[in-house]
Amino acid sequence: KPVPTKGSKAPLAINISPDATPDIKRAIEVCDYAIRITNGDNELDVVPIAVRYPLLQTWVQARQMIQQQISKGYGTYDEDDTEGQKPMTRAMVALEMMMLSSNGIMEFKDSPSLERAYELLDTPTWSDKLIELQLWTKLAFLAYDAKDHGIVSKAALRALEFAPKGTHTRGRKDSHKYMVEREMLSYAACIYGQSLIENTQGKNSIRRKAMAQFLASAGFAAAANNNELVLTSSRHYWNAALPLINQPMERGLLKEPVSQLLDYIT
Repeated sequence: KPVPTKGSKAPLAINISPDATPDIKRAIEVCDYAIRITNGDNELDVVPIAVRYPLLQTWVQARQMIQQQISKGYGTYDEDDTEGQKPMTRAMVALEMMMLSSNGIMEFKDSPSLERAYELLDTPTWSDKLIELQLWTKLAFLAYDAKDHGIVSKAALRALEFAPKGTHTRGRKDSHKYMVEREMLSYAACIYGQSLIENTQGKNSIRRKAMAQFLASAGFAAAANNNELVLTSSRHYWNAALPLINQPMERGLLKEPVSQLLDYIT
């Protein structure tokens, strides 16, 4: 997912061909069936949340394509039901609705507010920490896009809590999941840094805090072997550092982090 930038244009309206409607409806029927079977009523049919997540994403996307709204149960029959995977289901569906609402197809009228989305993500005991990390990063992205810097800070910091130990605490590391994890951490740190830069209020202490996030973002991106993200984070760092270059003491403090960035880039 791209790191948000200033001045992004509103998406154009997108129309789905009526010829696609029968196929989309069939896709929704299949998703409805799979979601119902795996909803936890029968423990033998429960699947890992990492398997259920793409199914829920497809369901939300398909409903949007044929202009079908989604209720505040967000994929569950009862929005107050806290059994099993239902709280996680609500959080995943709600975030997907929010991510899609500005794509030009249809806006979900019951998409939660950013505050409500934070509550939905904070409520479950997540069985898959990588999914949780992805969702916190998405919420930080959405909050930054809406210029809600309070939620940016809270969501990004929740995502960055996974930086020291990662999302996989047992067993052998999966190289692809590790790459996704490091990329999500890079996005979260970069978004948080951009939010801080927009709220420096002339304080170098806040600027340095933002620069630390950009440096961390580049490090996470390097660990994921994502050169594009490394360069993006490095550009943000350099732009944030420019006001400090004319100050000899500050300039001296830039030597080590700039050297680190060069190592990440090369």
